[in-house]
Amino acid sequence: MAANPTNLDICAMIKAMESKMDSSFGALQATIAGLQTRMDVKDTEVRAIKKDHEDLHKEVMFLQNELNNIKQAERGCNLRVFGLSVAADEVAAVGDSKAIMKKAYETILKPILTAAKANGAIATVPQVNSLLTSAHPAGKPTRDKQGRTLPSPCIIKFQSPEVRNVVLKYKRAHMPNPTDAERAGGIRKYLLAEDLTKPTHDMFKKLIEDDRTSTVWTISGSLRYTRAGDEKKTVHRVDSPFMPVNSILGAPA
Repeated sequence: MAANPTNLDICAMIKAMESKMDSSFGALQATIAGLQTRMDVKDTEVRAIKKDHEDLHKEVMFLQNELNNIKQAERGCNLRVFGLSVAADEVAAVGDSKAIMKKAYETILKPILTAAKANGAIATVPQVNSLLTSAHPAGKPTRDKQGRTLPSPCIIKFQSPEVRNVVLKYKRAHMPNPTDAERAGGIRKYLLAEDLTKPTHDMFKKLIEDDRTSTVWTISGSLRYTRAGDEKKTVHRVDSPFMPVNSILGAPA
C-alpha cells in the first residue's frame, strides 16, 4: 500500500474492516445462540430436576405420614400416665406391669370410670384385669426445682379403645387429686394423655409453645388447635406433624 493512501485506499480499508467485523459479529451471534440453546436445555433439565425433587419430597412426606399413622394406630389403646408413684416393694413383689396397672386402676381409673358409670356412659366399672392388658415405665424419674424425685411417666394399655376414650372424656371433670403425702413429695396432680408418636408429640409441644395458638389437643393422635384471639374458637386440624410450624399457622406477624 502507498505511503500516502488515497481516498479509495481508505474506503477499501474501511470496507475490509467492516467485512471482518461483520464476520466476527456473525460468529459471535452464532456462539451466543449456541450458548442460549445450551442454557435453555440446562434450564429445562433444572426444571425437571426441581419437579422430580418436589415429587420425591411429596412422596417422602406421604410415606412419613403413613408410617406415623400406622404407629399412632398401634397406640390406640394406650394412655400415658404422669404423677403415678408406684411403691418399690410392690414392683419387687409382682413386677412393673402388674404394679403399675393396679396403682393406676385404684388411684385414677376406677374413680373416673365410676363417674362415667353414674352418667350412663358405661354399664359397669370393669375390674383391672379386664380393663388393662399391660403397663410399663416410659422414661426415668426426674427431679423438680426443690430436688424432689418425681415418678417416671407410665404407659398403660387398655383392652378396649372405647373404654380408653371414655376415660379421656371424663378425666377433666373427675380426675382424682394426689394425696397430701404425694403433694409433699412434689406430685401436684395426675395427668392422663394420649400416647403420641415422637413426631406428633414434638409438633404438639411446638404448637403449645407458640403464641399464635390458644388451645392444642389431640383426638386419636390427630392434632387440633384453636388460634389465639379467635373469639369463635374455630377448630383447626394439622394435616401432618412433619410440616413446618409456619406452614401450619402462617408466617408470624
